[in-house]
Amino acid sequence: MNVDIIEKPKKNISEDIKVGSSTDIVNLKDVQEIRNAIREHLLFIGLDNRNNIRNITLLGIGTSCNVVIDSKEIIRTALYSASNKVILVHNHPSNNLEPSKDDLHLTDVTNEMLKVFNIQLQDHIIVTEKDFISMNKIQKIGKERNIKSINTLQKGMLIEENERLKQKINELQKEIGKNNSLQVISAEYVGNYNDTTVYNVELSLNGKKEYATLEKKYNDIDASYKWEVFSNLALKDEEMDYIIQVVSKNPPTMSIDAPPTIYESLSVDEIEMEG
Repeated sequence: MNVDIIEKPKKNISEDIKVGSSTDIVNLKDVQEIRNAIREHLLFIGLDNRNNIRNITLLGIGTSCNVVIDSKEIIRTALYSASNKVILVHNHPSNNLEPSKDDLHLTDVTNEMLKVFNIQLQDHIIVTEKDFISMNKIQKIGKERNIKSINTLQKGMLIEENERLKQKINELQKEIGKNNSLQVISAEYVGNYNDTTVYNVELSLNGKKEYATLEKKYNDIDASYKWEVFSNLALKDEEMDYIIQVVSKNPPTMSIDAPPTIYESLSVDEIEMEG
């Protein structure tokens, strides 16, 4: 099979572990080891869609009252381990289970950033020597808070999404233009009959190659020329005017042996927008 297959990265744990609750997470060996630590430790636990653990990584060790970690490290670990869900765990040496402002901030920023990659922050658990608290259970994940960095991040993502939508709309409009608007491709001189110059015009209409006849007639009364389009395409008046505008600005050489004049022209819709 001549297809490059991207394989999942290997798990960094030796055994198969499936978790179904925050208690299952707290009972993990790696979590038990940090419960009585004198400094704060932050663990990353990555899960697949069925809550099987794919990755357990110690992301940082801090002081007795906090641990500083860049949210990008969490995102990077989630992506490298091909995790569909993420659980963060850190300990409080003070044995106080109340989430700090820094804890809430890290949770909020990580939650928003993971959403960009369609990864779920399933929980952030704080453990002490004898107890633990789940931010998911106390509804601290995804709760709207007026934090400047979160608002800036959300605005940035909205702007990025808006730009993507604009680009998509432009691409669709161009594609619609290719398939549904009239364009003049080329025109060639056919001959001159009774003060009438005749041109054969190649068109693109609804994505198909079509042809029309264009005549330039000389009017003796006012010494002017009148252009007319003849075809069996049931063209609208503005479409016939468009053909006349394009060809009359640069008419083909009046010689049977001359090559057709090629037009890199605007579509009929763009001619109308130009006024």
